[in-house]
Amino acid sequence: MGKKVHGAKRKSSKAGALSKQFMLNSAKCIAEMIIDEKVKNDGRVPWGFAAKLLNEGRKTFPNLSRRTINNYVIKLQKERKIGRSVTVDSLSNDISSLTTPNGGAETSNHDNTEDSSHTDSTDSDDSDSYSNFSNDENVHQNIGGRPKGSTVASSLELKKRVDLAMEDAVNKLREAQAKSKNTNERMKKGALTEIISNTKAKYDLGDSITINPGSIRQRVKRNTVTSLLGTKSPMLEIEPYIVSLITQLANMRVPITTKQGLQLCNSIIKGTKFASKVTEFQSKNLRSVTKELGPGYWRGFLRRNKHLIAAKKAVKFDTKRAEWCTYSNLEEMYNEIYSHLVTSGLAVKHDEAVWRNAAGEVVLCEEDACGMKSCFELIHPEWLVFVDEVGSNTSQAKDGAVGGQTYLCTKDGRPQQRAATKDCHFTILGFTAASGDPIMCAIIFAAKTMKSEWVLGFDPFVEWIGEENNVEENMGEGKAMPGGPQVMFRGKNVPCFCCNSENGSITGDLLKEMLAAIDRLEVFDREEAGLNPFLLLDGHGSRFELDFLNYINEDETKWECCIGLPYGTSYWQVGDSSEQNGCFKMALTKAKQELVTKKNDAGLEFAINRTDIVGLV
Repeated sequence: MGKKVHGAKRKSSKAGALSKQFMLNSAKCIAEMIIDEKVKNDGRVPWGFAAKLLNEGRKTFPNLSRRTINNYVIKLQKERKIGRSVTVDSLSNDISSLTTPNGGAETSNHDNTEDSSHTDSTDSDDSDSYSNFSNDENVHQNIGGRPKGSTVASSLELKKRVDLAMEDAVNKLREAQAKSKNTNERMKKGALTEIISNTKAKYDLGDSITINPGSIRQRVKRNTVTSLLGTKSPMLEIEPYIVSLITQLANMRVPITTKQGLQLCNSIIKGTKFASKVTEFQSKNLRSVTKELGPGYWRGFLRRNKHLIAAKKAVKFDTKRAEWCTYSNLEEMYNEIYSHLVTSGLAVKHDEAVWRNAAGEVVLCEEDACGMKSCFELIHPEWLVFVDEVGSNTSQAKDGAVGGQTYLCTKDGRPQQRAATKDCHFTILGFTAASGDPIMCAIIFAAKTMKSEWVLGFDPFVEWIGEENNVEENMGEGKAMPGGPQVMFRGKNVPCFCCNSENGSITGDLLKEMLAAIDRLEVFDREEAGLNPFLLLDGHGSRFELDFLNYINEDETKWECCIGLPYGTSYWQVGDSSEQNGCFKMALTKAKQELVTKKNDAGLEFAINRTDIVGLV
């Protein structure tokens, strides 16, 4: 009995599979007939033709779906490489061509309000919606429709023209009423209708756009020009500037998050009239006054500017140096920097380009010149500041050979040199003026907290003066606590700036503190010279952090800043050049080897400690 049941199930399963195959063959046949008809009629399927075939097929196969036919249409069109797919209109149970090969759209006679080029695809075979399928990627055809994003922009532009037309109509009606009052004459009949008609023509508004005469009269009555719908944000005036900043950061491939965007808005208005306007707006319209823009403003900001910016997930990109380090990019960067130098008063532009030598003197031939011809002349090089960071480590494990230094060993052997492996990362930044003079040395230790002994350093080979607690007498160059390198610049003694970060790298806050240290010493007297120092930086992310941006834009601590190309900094950045960066690394490698050798000879620990770093630098 069990065997008979299983046998019946197998027969039923085979019959079902065979029936499904017949239905699929029928769907494919219908798809072929639709495509043939479309080709015969210049890319158009006669209205009702596809629906008729579908209904005929459902008489034999009730489960035959629109989706199945559409899938076969897409497949066959790719094989034949013709036009866009035809789809089934679920509202009328018709299969119709949505677009023609030349981009024209076809709509049904009974529906004049829907644009059939706007479709949604679903995963269900019996879904009551439109289906839309794209062409084969090798077939380049105009499939019609507006470019992505243009619909929103078009609607906003239309709304702007309507608003301007209504404001113009209000002003003209007000003028007509004033003139009528002065002459003691009634306004002619239909005057408002004529005014509205003229303003619509002026702002290119078609007959489909209606301006309500009652709205114009009401605005004149309450003595306003614009609509009173809702409250206006006090930030509307500067939102275009905020949008331009966000767009520029995205173009530079340094996008900011929505949280950072709100922080940017608050930092821009801090200390300005807009901060007062925001506080006044909150006191009138909100229950609590925070004096800062909140999430509600940010949602409104994105809604008002949705045609320009949007919040999306980021995608990674490959940093290809060759694509950035082109002659045109470098030329554009230099021209932009030179133009800003002229604007800031540090350089002048002459009418004729000339050759100049390393001292900046004009020479007659290229052989005596340094660089290319230029019409720009830097007249205040000491106010132009370069800075870049270079990372290092107390460990010698990854130190290379200096100048190809070789060591003797057996013929088949390889010389092995003892190396200190105590690991401590640190970063050095050298602030240099365009005159070639150093301004300040900064050292960043990789640590969560900073210790004073790291800043002072310790030289174990110098004899301690006085008692053990006599620290002051042992501080300074040539003493047991030598400290970092000090620089004399523009008559100011600038000490080494030591700080820390968790991974030993630069941050916006640390960069701000370094500039603040220079400003506290009044290295650059802005009031006397009438100039602001000019800082040239690379595209590191720390240059776009709010702490740093706030500081350089304060009136008392104004710094002119330019960002160069994000890649290929060894080609253009002073601090990353082989003359500065490369030489420093080689000198540091030699100093580390000399230190551990000296410690080994003296019987001290064969290691480089954090207290040795400032002495090495």
